[in-house]
Amino acid sequence: MAPSFTVYDTSFGQYIPGLESLVRILQKAKTESPDPDSLVQARLAEDMLPLSFQVQFLSNIVYKTRERLTGGKTDGYKTAGEEKTLDDLIDTAEKTLALAKSVDPSEVDDAADREAQIMMGKRGTITTTGRGYVFGYGVPNFYFHLTTAYAILRNKGVSVGKDDYLRDFVSPYGVPVPDA
Repeated sequence: MAPSFTVYDTSFGQYIPGLESLVRILQKAKTESPDPDSLVQARLAEDMLPLSFQVQFLSNIVYKTRERLTGGKTDGYKTAGEEKTLDDLIDTAEKTLALAKSVDPSEVDDAADREAQIMMGKRGTITTTGRGYVFGYGVPNFYFHLTTAYAILRNKGVSVGKDDYLRDFVSPYGVPVPDA
């Protein structure tokens, strides 16, 4: 029989190692860059949003997933988008990680079939289920912005590699990752 995965496993079970990865690569950027705060507004392309937005969006995805799947406002950290320094971004990532770790799996799993709404800007509001939100919006957006943050730092000369990105995803399953 194939293993089953819960909504918690699929969302926060992935958000937590992703945020651990984000904290690691941001800290590496801080130690390696001669001007770490210049990275805050770094972009991959002129028409893309900067590193600060990538971190803020990751934080808000985690917060909004918790909020939507637990049925309302939650106590916890949500970025106001006011981060100006790399230390601010590290702080945001660390607070978001703490929030993600505080989520009760049963609350999230109970929301699999509960209605969830996604505000899509000019496209209006979409109504789906908790499961639909996680699989169709939360997790894909989380990975997109995590990968973009990684790519911005790599593009700006921070010596992050695949091991830095994957370490926290694979190590709980006994997959060895060399020390960075």
